[in-house]
Amino acid sequence: MTSSAGGLGAAALLGAGPLGCISAPPKLEELTLSSEAQALVRLAWEGIDPARVIDTHVHVIGLGAGGTGCFVHPGATSLSHPIRYAKTWFYKSAAGIYEVLAERGLVLISHAGEEQAVEAPEAQELGNPLRLRPALEAGVTVFVAHCASLGTNRDLDAKPNASGEQPQLPSYDLFRRLMEHDAWRGRLFGEISAMTQFNRCRDPLRRTLIAPQLHDRLTNGSDYPLPAIDPVIRTGLLVDLGYLDAAERPLINELFDYDPLTFDFVLKRRLSPSAEGETYRFPAEVFMSADRFPALVARRKSAAPAAPANPPAKPG
Repeated sequence: MTSSAGGLGAAALLGAGPLGCISAPPKLEELTLSSEAQALVRLAWEGIDPARVIDTHVHVIGLGAGGTGCFVHPGATSLSHPIRYAKTWFYKSAAGIYEVLAERGLVLISHAGEEQAVEAPEAQELGNPLRLRPALEAGVTVFVAHCASLGTNRDLDAKPNASGEQPQLPSYDLFRRLMEHDAWRGRLFGEISAMTQFNRCRDPLRRTLIAPQLHDRLTNGSDYPLPAIDPVIRTGLLVDLGYLDAAERPLINELFDYDPLTFDFVLKRRLSPSAEGETYRFPAEVFMSADRFPALVARRKSAAPAAPANPPAKPG
């Protein structure tokens, strides 16, 4: 992706990168970015309120280091616990959770489509976007991770054939079917993390970008640490596919060595495919993800000063 073979992504793959901790990025003025790259960052932030920006999709693991009290199921760290038992325990523990999420204004963020982060071929059907309907029907706000942009799933709405099988369709098509349900507008969102990766950046990313009717129903996440892994996002491929201006590619690559999260953000803001004479981009509202969290919206409204009941009369 970048011209530097010794970048953060390569170091991470060798286990030597700084991915074991997350710290606040330094101020832009304190970094050694070219003036052109700094200008591109500022351009990416145009129209976006930083106070409303939240990364809706990152990966962390709590193992109790430092006395935090975080832990994982013993089966996740010990071969003496059967995998099936761990799954059964998880499913039982999830009973009734949808109602609790809706009541507290919390969001369900669910992977959808094919999952490649873990080896679980027998569980891929759990990523079927259509299986999110019970949560939506219970009133939960749902983020569909990656817009289900990879793999196939059974069409649960189709009539089984003579062998009792239902057809397999692209997971993205099933996601788009969910999005056609107007009753879930304002509670069902597609989450765009990882869609610029080489194995996701073709048809689903293009169809999402050139569908402005979807844009107010999208939210941004990084899927960190994946943006820090050099081979998975190939800016040259994005240029070849018509997403990215070739003149901006060196500047965006420069941002990768600066900070993978800034790289991910600016890259998404600069995607600009054309279709039928029109150029499309993700609008600023996609990146102001705090607006998609009911609890945060309610908190912001309650904190806003109330308008005076009797505003003072203007002097004559």
